[in-house]
Amino acid sequence: MSDNHRQKFRREILRQSFGAQQTAGQLLKRARMIMGVGIEFMARQFGVNPQIWQHYENDRAVIPDVLLLKIFTFGLDFWIERQIIPTPNQEQ
Repeated sequence: MSDNHRQKFRREILRQSFGAQQTAGQLLKRARMIMGVGIEFMARQFGVNPQIWQHYENDRAVIPDVLLLKIFTFGLDFWIERQIIPTPNQEQ
């Protein structure tokens, strides 16, 4: 089964089971884009390989429960504020 077919299949299951119009990966990608951060930054914040993070956003890999709990418990903004590398504004 190709990745494209799997993605469509997962989305159809979500629509039928939960009435959801977007997958968790699509929501993750949209939230990241709204906050204006890149894939590499988000992956580093959560200790994940950037390629794996991109697979999560594109529904090519299932997002682990532990990661979903971190996101839904604290929110993405909490994890973004916990920056590992200081931005130029923080160095002043």
